[in-house]
Amino acid sequence: MRTRLEARRGFAALGSGASILSASLLIGLSVGVAFWAVESAVVDRVRSARVDDVRSTLLSARDLIGQKERGASHLASQLAGRPDLQSALVARDTGRLAAFSRTHPRIGFALSNGQLIGGAALTGPGAAIAVYSHGHYVGRVVASTPPTAALLATARRVSPATHLLYAVNGRVVASSPNVGHALVMELPHRDLSDQLKLSSLSPDAAQLYGYRAGPEIPWRRVWPFVAAFIAAAVSYRVFELREVRRRSKPPPNSVRDAVALVGETLAATHNSQALLPVILRAAVEATGASGGTIDAGEFSLATRGVIPPEPVDIVQVALEVSEDQTAVMTLYSSEAGFGADARDAVAWIAEQALIALENARLHGLVQRQAVTDELTGLANRRKFLAQLDAEISRSRRSGSPLGLVLADLDDFKRINDTYGHEAGDVALRSFAEILGTMARDVDLPVRLGGEEFAVLLPDTDIAGATLLAERLRLSLESTRIGWPATDIRLTASFGVSSFPGAAGAEDLLNDADRRLYDAKRSGKNRVVASKGGAVRPD
Repeated sequence: MRTRLEARRGFAALGSGASILSASLLIGLSVGVAFWAVESAVVDRVRSARVDDVRSTLLSARDLIGQKERGASHLASQLAGRPDLQSALVARDTGRLAAFSRTHPRIGFALSNGQLIGGAALTGPGAAIAVYSHGHYVGRVVASTPPTAALLATARRVSPATHLLYAVNGRVVASSPNVGHALVMELPHRDLSDQLKLSSLSPDAAQLYGYRAGPEIPWRRVWPFVAAFIAAAVSYRVFELREVRRRSKPPPNSVRDAVALVGETLAATHNSQALLPVILRAAVEATGASGGTIDAGEFSLATRGVIPPEPVDIVQVALEVSEDQTAVMTLYSSEAGFGADARDAVAWIAEQALIALENARLHGLVQRQAVTDELTGLANRRKFLAQLDAEISRSRRSGSPLGLVLADLDDFKRINDTYGHEAGDVALRSFAEILGTMARDVDLPVRLGGEEFAVLLPDTDIAGATLLAERLRLSLESTRIGWPATDIRLTASFGVSSFPGAAGAEDLLNDADRRLYDAKRSGKNRVVASKGGAVRPD
């Protein structure tokens, strides 16, 4: 007997140790995730600031280039008025013009026949002034202002850590700091980069590039693990000490029995309403109260024992029954007040009750998610097939009709391809909202998958199902989905069938699907119903 008792205690200690370890690991994981999130937020904030620095530096460089372009425009205007250059342009004297360009490297000419003189001056930013003689166009005087390393260095005063490049057709022409005449794609742009396209005197692509290194934290990937390990170790020690103290002073037998009763009921049911009477019974028995109630506002959810007209003492605790319902458990004493042990017992039971109710709520949530389409909130295919079989069986017994409407959005792929999948999701939710609004409480609107939907209509013949399908078609056709720069229009094709006799669920579904195919083949945006509700194969 002694050996069995020691073994049980050993197993209890082992279970407790496993629980402490699990809780400690969970806390360590939470701390590690929180540390990683804070670290990521800091890095993202620094990254955003550095991206702004790169952009500001590029804009500063562009402003400086703009100032030079205004000076170039003035210079080109002056040169265009010189008689010697005008006569050279009229005579197409390429020798005189080329000699002038050699002494003025940033000045070039474009003759009326398309010939270019002074190639170095004809690319990148600058200004061009047309020259006319006796009303006839004879050419242009071009003054270029390509960015220089000195100009880029001046622009970098905004953010010295930012690197600036001026490139033509992907090859670096000027840079600060100097990187030579490399290709832009070969440069280490690191994490953060931006670019600006510059106006060019030729078809060549002239652009400004800016980049800088992203924020770096030494051993960044290690610190969350270190924080998680420290938090887990500290938590384990704290929980271990608390467990030792708890074992040294076990709760009264009445409280242990009450907590066990709540746990046994939880194992038998996941219905929160069924748990409430058990929780109240456990609290009344553990505290010796004369009676108690659990109320949610004006509604009584559970009652036990005798409620004295003039209670000596009252204890109240809040219970979260569901996400949108909070109840209050009230215990009444008619003889002596509640002592410290009784109040501790209430705290113990309330703690276990909250866990039991939360588990019941989570169980219900998982069950609902298993039969609900996540995107639209409608029932999913699994729910539809189960309900279809049930309704067929009911209709066979009662002889009542059962209508089925299948719907498929027309040209849905075009919406995804044109506006993106986000617009497609909005379209699916919009049609789901129409289905939910027009369906009765007894009807079952469903998203079968993709752009295919269905409505199951108990006690509805082929005429009623067809009428609903036409109302759905008209409502969707008149709907406009607001989207940037446009409104998206939607239509759908509908196939309608009904349960007439001894046909099965598969026949009903196949017939509605064939009618849907007929609607698509006949031009879409229409309703095709089975003749007379027959669901036999054609």
